[in-house]
Amino acid sequence: MGSFRSLHNALIVCLFLSLYSLVYGSIVIDRVDREVGVLPSKLLQRAALTIRHDGRRGDDIDVFKFCGRKDDMEASALIQIGEVDKDKGEEVKEDLVYRGISEDTSIPEGIMCYEYDFPSPLKKKETRTLLAMQISTNHLVASPKERKQSESPKVEVTVPGAFIAGYPIGEEETTVILTTGRDIESYTGKREYTQEKQKVLFDSVKKLAPYDGAKDIVRMRISMRQGLLRAKTVEKDVYVSPWGGVRVKEVFDIKNDASLIRGEFSRLDLMLLGDSGAAGAALSFSAKIPGSAYDIRFRDEIGNISTSEITSAKEWKKLLLQPRYPVFGGWSTSFMLEYSLDIPSVTMSKKGGSHTLAFTSVPSIIDLVYDEIHTTIHLPEGSHLVGDASLSQEHTQSVSKEYTYFDVLGRPVISIGQKNVVPEMMALIEVTYSFSDILSYEKPVLMGGSVVALAILVKAILSIDLGPAQGQKATKVD
Repeated sequence: MGSFRSLHNALIVCLFLSLYSLVYGSIVIDRVDREVGVLPSKLLQRAALTIRHDGRRGDDIDVFKFCGRKDDMEASALIQIGEVDKDKGEEVKEDLVYRGISEDTSIPEGIMCYEYDFPSPLKKKETRTLLAMQISTNHLVASPKERKQSESPKVEVTVPGAFIAGYPIGEEETTVILTTGRDIESYTGKREYTQEKQKVLFDSVKKLAPYDGAKDIVRMRISMRQGLLRAKTVEKDVYVSPWGGVRVKEVFDIKNDASLIRGEFSRLDLMLLGDSGAAGAALSFSAKIPGSAYDIRFRDEIGNISTSEITSAKEWKKLLLQPRYPVFGGWSTSFMLEYSLDIPSVTMSKKGGSHTLAFTSVPSIIDLVYDEIHTTIHLPEGSHLVGDASLSQEHTQSVSKEYTYFDVLGRPVISIGQKNVVPEMMALIEVTYSFSDILSYEKPVLMGGSVVALAILVKAILSIDLGPAQGQKATKVD
């Protein structure tokens, strides 16, 4: 009987160790240094992870799991994981490659994990440092929903109490940086904290089991100077001229999700109260466009808006765009930003008449969260696409053809859609197309030929003599 129990216990231990190895994947995170930045309209989390192959399994490990609460993972605009170069400190040597959503059945309900491939397999007893960055747009909510103009706006921030990982963690430290304000009015969470100006330092925790970080949710209600700004939609049109120019037009539809002002808005209070009277409102927007841009226009449905400033640099021009009125909580505004570029600054020509157009996927305003971006590229008439447009981020794409004035062959039009975008996701949209320089003379020849043909036709009509033929007398009719 005793030997049976011993065998039974041994089988249980073996089963437990097998499950342990399956769940932990032989990876141990020795230390996590997490920094959470509370930015206007978004939450930026950076974490330095010291990981180690514990050697319990002899085979190398190819995959790393990055986990979080399901709602947060689905609302994440950007997740990047890179491997640190040991010889160059915190410089990222190579990014891990996204593989897909993990189908591990041991993941608890409400948790989602993404799988990433290591640049090279993690060998037995090897230690590496990873840098993970996650930007989410669902962590900040106005609290309360309404306020008086003279009252300071507040926002409630929700963050996981600790780093969520599918592996055991030896030690974890978290620092929260409050860029929207300093005053913490209320705090709920298991972890104790100390505050140094805008830094909130959580007490360190040790020996966290997998997914334990999801058990504690920290909620802080803090003051807010800026608004919770988001662009509901942005329509970005890029027109490529056959004569060497590119015109960019961006139409913004922006809303402030901060607390709605109760009662009427008072310009007098805005002037008398100064900054406190404009707290939570957007007085201006910062934009960045290429340094070679010219013929810049800032206007809305009424007309041109002259309240803007331009600071020129070598590579970029920085714009300070001031709308006609401050955008308080619950308010919306729409306007258009246009500028022109010389085509050599955004295209690269190749042999055989092939050209590659390259420009940034994110619109010009740098302090917004974008719900939807619709980018439309209008190529010259008679050009032909060479493959699909290239963009490293998730997007939808379609191709059509349009005809404008005096078009005969039609213009290829590429439409690209993106959702939940932040400026940190800046990447290049590349479009390769073929275009013959001869076609650039099509419209002048067509228009010139039309004028000549019309002149010949008019002259021919005027030269027709409708009178009696020479030598023929007119007859009188009674």
